[in-house]
Amino acid sequence: MVIRLIAAAFLCVSANGILAQSTAPSNPIIKLSSPDSRGVAFRSVNHDLVVNNHTVKECIGYAYNLSPQLVSGGPAWIGSERYDMEAEVPSDTSPSLTLQALLADHFKLQFHRQQTYAPAYNLVVGQSGPKIKQSTDGPAGQPSLFVNVSPPPSVATLPARNATMPEFAALMQRMVVNRPVIDKTGLSGRYNFDLEWTPGKATRDTKPDIFTAVQQLGLELAPGEALLDTIVVDYLERPSEN
Repeated sequence: MVIRLIAAAFLCVSANGILAQSTAPSNPIIKLSSPDSRGVAFRSVNHDLVVNNHTVKECIGYAYNLSPQLVSGGPAWIGSERYDMEAEVPSDTSPSLTLQALLADHFKLQFHRQQTYAPAYNLVVGQSGPKIKQSTDGPAGQPSLFVNVSPPPSVATLPARNATMPEFAALMQRMVVNRPVIDKTGLSGRYNFDLEWTPGKATRDTKPDIFTAVQQLGLELAPGEALLDTIVVDYLERPSEN
């Protein structure tokens, strides 16, 4: 059943533990994904946030720019039940802040932060240099990055337009690899590129794996370790119809 929920003020625990007040977007749609859903996506389309077939743990990672691997605690279904969501993104905010509002207001998310050393990938420039095109849209242009995964046999695509390397690294850690990704490319511009890969193990008849695909951009995902912020979920509940 589609759940249409009414906007309300919410209290969100900030990084320093102080309560900050904001307003959830009006009339969002939140529903459990169909059991037959295979593709996944986070995207912002025409000032709307669209979430397809993602767990709440993955949504928390997107909202707070963390790898889902760095989100712990909460009920067992946080990493198993999948949701579809749609919500308007106000002109004075961002998709991630909009999702923070949805999680706090409709899932009653409460959490605290911790730091820990954990395995990570460093996004670096390869020996042959970057093979990505500088965007002509300039800093004022809207970035566009999203991942689409087709049903089996799966192919993942990531069309990036007017995107910075920190934005690319953030998307990779949220949706693609199982570790945090830290931008160490030193590239400060905005870029256009297309990435295609096979989720899981690639074969001769499929697209390359993600590490080889990134190398084709003149970049590399180098294993490392870093001191990272984590989120520990203290309370979470399923959304219910008002």
